[in-house]
Amino acid sequence: MFDYEHSKDRTETTTYRGPFRLFPNMKMKVVRLGIGMDRRIRKTEVAITEAFIRLLGRKGYQEITIQEILDEADVGRSTFYAHFGTKDELLRTICADLFAHIFSLDLDKEPQHDFSHKGHSLQTRVEHLCDHLYENRSDTIPLLTSGSRDSFVRYMKDYLTELFQEAMPQKSRDIPSSLHQRLLVDGFISLIQWWGEEGMKTPPDAVSGYYRSMFLR
Repeated sequence: MFDYEHSKDRTETTTYRGPFRLFPNMKMKVVRLGIGMDRRIRKTEVAITEAFIRLLGRKGYQEITIQEILDEADVGRSTFYAHFGTKDELLRTICADLFAHIFSLDLDKEPQHDFSHKGHSLQTRVEHLCDHLYENRSDTIPLLTSGSRDSFVRYMKDYLTELFQEAMPQKSRDIPSSLHQRLLVDGFISLIQWWGEEGMKTPPDAVSGYYRSMFLR
């Protein structure tokens, strides 16, 4: 077990100013360490988040204790609290890491796929989301099927609402745009929940095709 406690280091609470707009004012405890410690900090964060994901695959979110996370990650209690104030904060950070790219308004060329030339239609967005959720299915499935599902879905819904607003297709004036947007977001959430429950066995292109058939025709 390792613990990063040094007399010259300071632990303080700060306002998170990272790239995740969903949590612009999230209070996080950070350790002010000397030069050269960033790699160790990141390694610790990865160990904690991966341990938490493994535990979610074995038991319910509410049943997981901080001590179990510490044991699974092989870190000390002070190390955990230097990075995350609570278990809920850890979950929010995992969601933010997962969503940071897949909900980006920019579609860049990537090694696995290239959506940069497909425009910014809602269908393209859905295909991009499905591809990335599938690529990260080792993390996504536990988050969608454990006791953390409600929180995960709530965070995802906030991201989806902003993203879909940018790409929402034109609809009849008889349907209020706010209602139309809610139906598109809720429909995608339901589809992803179903996908997670079946273990994401269905290919992502088929899942995005289901969405197109149900909501974009």
